[in-house]
Amino acid sequence: MLTLASIEHVEQIRDLTKVGLDPKHIHASILQRDPQTTITQMDVYNQRYYNRREYLQGRTPLEALVDELKSNDEWVVKWKEIDGRLQSLFFASQNQVEFMRSYPDLVLIDATYKSNRYKMPLVHFGGVTPINSFFSAAFCFMPGEDEEEYMWCVEQFKNLICYDLKPPEAFITDNDKALRNALSRVFEGIPRLLCIWHIQQNVLNRVKKTWRLADYAEDTEDRERVKEKHEQCMKDWSKVGYSIIVPPCIIDCPHSDLS
Repeated sequence: MLTLASIEHVEQIRDLTKVGLDPKHIHASILQRDPQTTITQMDVYNQRYYNRREYLQGRTPLEALVDELKSNDEWVVKWKEIDGRLQSLFFASQNQVEFMRSYPDLVLIDATYKSNRYKMPLVHFGGVTPINSFFSAAFCFMPGEDEEEYMWCVEQFKNLICYDLKPPEAFITDNDKALRNALSRVFEGIPRLLCIWHIQQNVLNRVKKTWRLADYAEDTEDRERVKEKHEQCMKDWSKVGYSIIVPPCIIDCPHSDLS
């Protein structure tokens, strides 16, 4: 905890932490506002730790998030406990629910793994408007990435959004087998399409393996020729991947080396 001489900066550290600044940049901001301060970067680390402990009050970060969401009527919150311990958390704002129910035809699902402060997989549900703008619909923290966890997550989405509506026309996901299996069980018969970004990454990886630049010395004609093939193939793929109607010439694709 900071000394009395520097207590005026406690709120500044708390506010800057909330907006996502790390201790290094928080310290730099304090120095910019008060060049004569004696606060060190270690003081910032210590104060952040004290603030976090004071906020949690013995709760896990996920339990604290549940309490915060439950205290706000704007949020719909569902959770699962095992032996009294919080395991999964599904939440969506009332506005997000209304938006998703207005445009339920296409649902995008993206899962990120341990890239958040809770160190848990986070599932993000999204939708698309008639003018092709995207919006967030719901979120779910899960303890793992197995099919049963996804089942619970997808069921919460169905119960919240689709309980009195026809099912979505299609789901767009990555190639996560557990997620796709869970969708097929909860939304039987609904198409599950692969996200164009993930297709793009698969094509790019195949192109890199087919025409390996590392096999050629720098500044050689052979390397430049292979590099041109690489770039041309990705340009041709982009025309295919982002077109609504595939042109007939694609049938006679010149990049047969990829097969």
